[in-house]
Amino acid sequence: KASIKFAGLNIKGHGSMNFDDARNKWSDIRLMVLQKQIGVLVVGEAHMDDERRDEITRIHGNDLKIFYSKLPDSRNKAGIAVVFNMRITNTIGIQMYEVVAGHAIIIETNWHNDERISILAVYAPNTDSATNAAFWGKIEDFYDRHPRIKKPNILLGDLNMVEEPLDRLPACSDPTAITSSFDSLKCSLQLEDGWTNTYPDTLKYTFKQNISGQRLRHSRLDRIYIRAQDMEHTFEWKIEQTAVDTDHSLVSVRFTSETAPVIGRGRWISPPHLMYDKAIMTFIETEGIRAENMILDLEAQDEWDANHNAQTVWADFKKRFVELARKRSKIVMPHLTKKISELEAKIDIVSNDPELSEDERAITTAMLNEALASLEKHKHKTTRVMAKARNALQGETISRYWSNANKSKSPRDLIQRLMKPQTQSTPQPEYTTSSPEMADMLGIYHGNLQKDPTPPDVTLREQTTARILGNITKKLSEPHCQNLKEKLTDENIEYALKLSANYKAPGLDGISYEIWKLIHARYKNAIAHDRAAFNLIQTLRIVYNDIECNGMAPNTKFSESWMCPLYKKNDRAQMANYRPISLLNTDYKIMSKALTIKL
Repeated sequence: KASIKFAGLNIKGHGSMNFDDARNKWSDIRLMVLQKQIGVLVVGEAHMDDERRDEITRIHGNDLKIFYSKLPDSRNKAGIAVVFNMRITNTIGIQMYEVVAGHAIIIETNWHNDERISILAVYAPNTDSATNAAFWGKIEDFYDRHPRIKKPNILLGDLNMVEEPLDRLPACSDPTAITSSFDSLKCSLQLEDGWTNTYPDTLKYTFKQNISGQRLRHSRLDRIYIRAQDMEHTFEWKIEQTAVDTDHSLVSVRFTSETAPVIGRGRWISPPHLMYDKAIMTFIETEGIRAENMILDLEAQDEWDANHNAQTVWADFKKRFVELARKRSKIVMPHLTKKISELEAKIDIVSNDPELSEDERAITTAMLNEALASLEKHKHKTTRVMAKARNALQGETISRYWSNANKSKSPRDLIQRLMKPQTQSTPQPEYTTSSPEMADMLGIYHGNLQKDPTPPDVTLREQTTARILGNITKKLSEPHCQNLKEKLTDENIEYALKLSANYKAPGLDGISYEIWKLIHARYKNAIAHDRAAFNLIQTLRIVYNDIECNGMAPNTKFSESWMCPLYKKNDRAQMANYRPISLLNTDYKIMSKALTIKL
């Protein structure tokens, strides 16, 4: 189902106001929100005010929208903020209520269809037990005094307390006054600890405290609570390290609803970096040359076999290439990402190892977390350095990069539901939220629009065609007619590939123009150094001419496309209000361009 990711992180202060300073945390927060696809982030110890929020908006306003509450007497203490990722969330109609200044706010925002979702964001006081206990009482009292305000679907943030002794390492209980006050609020709002419900036998911590001369301590202070009836709609509960300079971990969960549409995995697209994978390079060099030789042999034959020809060989090569690429894309990952995954697995093992003493677990977990945080910071730093370099090169010139950086971002447009075709047995409108079913319905609907319900009169059609052609006075010259009769050449196809723009959506096979261009560039480089290589242009020329002479061979899927419906206007649940576009395979589009060049 379609879902949104909620997350919470105590950032331990604002950091430097200078966005070029490495101590500025908001550039790292933005990068983290975008990379991890966080929809809503609750930030504890935000140290926010209007001036700082406006500066963040000036720099990152296309990506982030911030709501906050600060202490009345200081901006450099406590503070709670809620950050919306504008690329994937709807920020229209958001309403904020301040519950406890600088410590708790309620955010109500639009959800699927006309639903509203309420978020209670907290950063609990940590000055003393009495203040923390009173804080939960204030929240409960707020809801009692404002019964019209929606009870929260989700409570998250830094609670600065734990309910169970095992949520601290070494294990110890919090004062009864705190736990009793929080338990009263939890029962009043009907909230449940999502992590404990999902992983009842797993120990994991979100905060590390290293006080000189004392034992190393770990606690699960940062938590997410979900309304009891919404628990079944949550998944992907995570506690993970981030590159933001803080001693807290990020907690997150994905949240959906009963009315959310069921979405598929979408189209697979081959990532360009796979072209530098040794297995992929070897496949192209060996299997590409093998396919090329088979196609050359078939071109020399006099008879055409519908089941074995240049088209079927090309289709088989593409099929095996896509299968290998899909397999390798699940295995091949950057070395840094792989090391991060290995460290996360080690932390889980150590945290739950019953054979280790509390001190051993505390020390080992701390060391592994430090190493993990270091890797995350290195990864973010590398990304920021590359982004800064690219901005220096392209940020001041009109280009694709400049346009993307300066245009406002809008959330993904989902089809929430479609009305099923009405029949005599179903006079009342019925709706579906299943993406596969909606895709089938749209395909049938637009397919029927293109069908002629009555067979055409052949004689009338021929007469009409002759009359229209007779009105055309300008004719092609004999040289032009002769040129059209000639087959495609290598030059036509190479020029067509050159004219094919990068960053365009591929078709069902997931192969982009960039991949074909890279294969061709490697061929030219190999020829310049007297090495054998796969000649893509020659292979495509034979395949295209085979199609022109014999038509498309069956089951090659050469002309198959991915239909994408685009909303036009009026009721979004009506199929008639969507315009379909077809995403064709790139080798098909290269042939179309080559034929256009010949014209």
